[in-house]
Amino acid sequence: MSYNPTGTVGSNDVLVLTNFVNVAGPINIDLTNNRLFAIDARATAPKIIAINLSNNTATTILTSVSVVTGISYDSRVNKLYYTISDGQAATSIDQLRRMNPDGTGDEVVLGNFSANVPGNIALDKANNL
Repeated sequence: MSYNPTGTVGSNDVLVLTNFVNVAGPINIDLTNNRLFAIDARATAPKIIAINLSNNTATTILTSVSVVTGISYDSRVNKLYYTISDGQAATSIDQLRRMNPDGTGDEVVLGNFSANVPGNIALDKANNL
């Protein structure tokens, strides 16, 4: 994984980390705290990883029994929202969940809905919807 701290396209990309997930899923960045959240979306051991962009270290903050399919960080309330799915449209155990960025305080926001595979999520940070 690499990123460009200058925001320009070209040769300023910085290699952050390699081999930290098996199946790369969505990512979300927390610019204020200089960290990035990434999903390992493999079905056998799904997880969410926090990457410290100051020292390029990765820490697993959540290991899930269901596939993690979407992620979004809300800096106003310092919460990480994510979706989990069993990948079956006929069941209703998919969930929207949230937790603190260190993995504590995990809770269900919306539970037991049915989606084949919920995709990535976006928060209305301006609260205008």
